[in-house]
Amino acid sequence: MIAKLTKYEFRSSIKIMAMIWGALIVVSILLALTNPISDVNPLSDDMSDASGLAEILTVTAGILYAMVACAIVVVTVFIIIQRFYSSLLGDEGYLINTLPVKMWQLITSKGIAATCLVIISFLVGVISVLIIAHPDFGWLFEQFRRVLDEIPDKPLFVLIVIEGIILCVLGIVKSIYQIYASISVGQLLNRHRLLGSVGAYIGISVALTIISSSFIVMGDKLGIDYAIASATDAFSQLTNFNLMMCFLIFIEVLQIAAFHIISERILSTKLNLL
Repeated sequence: MIAKLTKYEFRSSIKIMAMIWGALIVVSILLALTNPISDVNPLSDDMSDASGLAEILTVTAGILYAMVACAIVVVTVFIIIQRFYSSLLGDEGYLINTLPVKMWQLITSKGIAATCLVIISFLVGVISVLIIAHPDFGWLFEQFRRVLDEIPDKPLFVLIVIEGIILCVLGIVKSIYQIYASISVGQLLNRHRLLGSVGAYIGISVALTIISSSFIVMGDKLGIDYAIASATDAFSQLTNFNLMMCFLIFIEVLQIAAFHIISERILSTKLNLL
């Protein structure tokens, strides 16, 4: 059931994003094509007009690229909020809540779809940067081949890289679920729900900052940073760093679970569709 809900949610969210992703790639290609032209410094007066036109095209493409990149960020966040609010707390909520599915399944499907949107947006952004910097992509495959050749000699380093990727994905999921929890808390108010959601998000962020600062101070007093830095060899340093990454992953999972439970409990027991 979660797979079907996720598929429906993703289809509902991807329509607008696909157009913006395509626009970013097109603008990136345009910027990559105009960059070499604008670097030309002609000696003859006959080429001055062409050089000025190339410069205008480069600046225009750069402005368009910045605008589309900002649009991706803004629209992605808007869709995450809009899809959660409209389908569970808006008019669509009357229909959604009559379906034979549990609230945790609805929240999970929306979280998966939103995470996929963020990851795809990030990957599209990376591809656009690669297009601008190196249109032929040859250097990228060469660097990837070198990394693959060194993997057998550095298994622990590869494990840390994988843990870093997992930590980044969990960070995205945590941010999405924090938005969901904030919206769920905000809907407890009969009026000014949007303001209440913003206040809840700020309050949660402040609380997490205080807790994180407390852990950092505690870790400093316990000498955790010193233990990592003072390891006698590279293997010991990587081992200690690996343990720290595992701890951070555990903290992220704990926060995701807490936000999910908050959202599920509020929407299951105190849902207010006024």
